Amino acid sequence: MRISAGKFKGLKLHTPNPQKDKKTLRPTSGRIRESMFDILIHGPLGNLIVDSSVLDLFAGTGALGMEALSRGAKSATFIEKNKYNLSLLEINLSKAQAIDNSTVWHADATRLPPNKGHSHDLVFLDPPYRENLIEDGILSALNGGWLANECVLVIESGAPVPSSSHWSEQFARRYGTTYITLGVIEHH
Repeated sequence: MRISAGKFKGLKLHTPNPQKDKKTLRPTSGRIRESMFDILIHGPLGNLIVDSSVLDLFAGTGALGMEALSRGAKSATFIEKNKYNLSLLEINLSKAQAIDNSTVWHADATRLPPNKGHSHDLVFLDPPYRENLIEDGILSALNGGWLANECVLVIESGAPVPSSSHWSEQFARRYGTTYITLGVIEHH
């Protein structure tokens, strides 16, 4: 897996060995990631990447947050619970020399501690498809003060995601068995 555009374009990311780590991680395919970022840059809400403060929940190896940094996000905060994935994420950030504008948390995205830093205006949520963690992740980030007002959510899921009283859907598209949904946090 490689970063597809921007200042880290072509950077090969360390990912789990698919033979050994089948249940550890399901990385976003390059085609879907490219389509997702096309929507975020050229889509109905304008360019959401440049100068954004990104929160990558369920970060895995950090591909989504790193792609955002590569394309002009000012900072990224990565939340990952799995220690092995976290070690790969840290290797990837080091390879890209992106440590200075990144923060990495070893934490459960559904049980975030209160945020002591700045809030985020763009959030990637790509939890394990079968674990139904999207709404829990959103509520955890919202209640912990991690999200800016009118923050944009980018949700990757294995089924359509219904909006809730906390956010409204702005855009949705299906790519085979993957659904990408953009939502906006309602005033909180």
